[in-house]
Amino acid sequence: MSDYLIRRTSPHDDPTLAMLRRADAIERRAVAHDADPGFETRFATWAEETRAMSVAWLAELRAEPVGMLHMFVHARMPMPDRDTAGWGYIGLLFVLPANRDCGLGGRLLDTALNYAREHHLSRILLHPTERAVPLYRRTGFDPAGQYLAWTANEPLPAPIA
Repeated sequence: MSDYLIRRTSPHDDPTLAMLRRADAIERRAVAHDADPGFETRFATWAEETRAMSVAWLAELRAEPVGMLHMFVHARMPMPDRDTAGWGYIGLLFVLPANRDCGLGGRLLDTALNYAREHHLSRILLHPTERAVPLYRRTGFDPAGQYLAWTANEPLPAPIA
């Protein structure tokens, strides 16, 4: 476990994050390895557009990427009678299958929680996979039933082939 390095990402890491995002889609949604040849370009554009409002960490084993965590950071609107604490949304915590079940996901999550504490985030929200629920519960995440969600009535565009 000590051979793993977790570090904050930079724009230079965008292709690596895209590779891990693709690996996640291949595993969870059975996306073909060669599906959507424009994905990496769209990912790079998205990463550039969202960089100021997000933070990501990369897990490496002997300088090879094996996992990542991406979190959006939302700055709350100021109020006259309280500090302006923001909140986070973890969009992806992913570890390659060969590197799972050794505590690496927990280390990535601890890194994000430490960031949240240092930056005075009041909460972190996420939508976990079934497999990840025990990890989040062990780390202090509880159901957040007070939130409501809006879903578009129009169907989403078809996946890009």
